[in-house]
Amino acid sequence: MEMMKVINPATNEVVGEVPAYNGEELELMVDKAYKAQPAWEAVPLYERADILYRFCDIVRAHKEELGVVMAKEMGKPHMDGEIECMGATEIGMQHIEKAKHLYGEVYPDAMTD
Repeated sequence: MEMMKVINPATNEVVGEVPAYNGEELELMVDKAYKAQPAWEAVPLYERADILYRFCDIVRAHKEELGVVMAKEMGKPHMDGEIECMGATEIGMQHIEKAKHLYGEVYPDAMTD
């Protein structure tokens, strides 16, 4: 698999490598995600919420490490990366909580005509 270098834009230092997926590979991944959706949808709402809350807890527990990675890959101060981790988990938890209170409402897909 071809790899792509991750470069800190502030220092031009190579800080890592990530897979450079092509269109076919990305299409396959999206297809797998669509196929997995019904199984995820079958999980009761409160179980899905618990899984997502645990994910948020893990991000918060590792905010320092994640902040360092974000700082390196984006050329930003370390503290900004930590703040972004905390902000992302706050937003995530707000959306999880909102989903628990939709009571069957379904919002139309923004991509649908």
